Amino acid sequence: MANTTLKGVFLSSVPCEVSDGAADGPLLEVLMGMSEDDLRQFEIVEEMKGFREFCIPAEIVNAKSLVRRLSIEEEDAIKEELHNQRQHRRRGEVL
Repeated sequence: MANTTLKGVFLSSVPCEVSDGAADGPLLEVLMGMSEDDLRQFEIVEEMKGFREFCIPAEIVNAKSLVRRLSIEEEDAIKEELHNQRQHRRRGEVL
């Protein structure tokens, strides 16, 4: 993967941090109007990542997605849940 150049819109199953290369700004929910099989061709698979990541051509995202900006409350709730999940994993707890 180190020598591969990807072009498209990067989407993930969880919000990424700025330190992971995500843009700093509002959190967007992107609902893709595609089957799981169709999405799989754009998935970036890496071991031990803990979430799903995709690089989808912009023309496909524009044509087949519904995008909405999450409220501050929704964003805070998601971040809190992810933080709690990380804490449980560090302690070796199963969720």
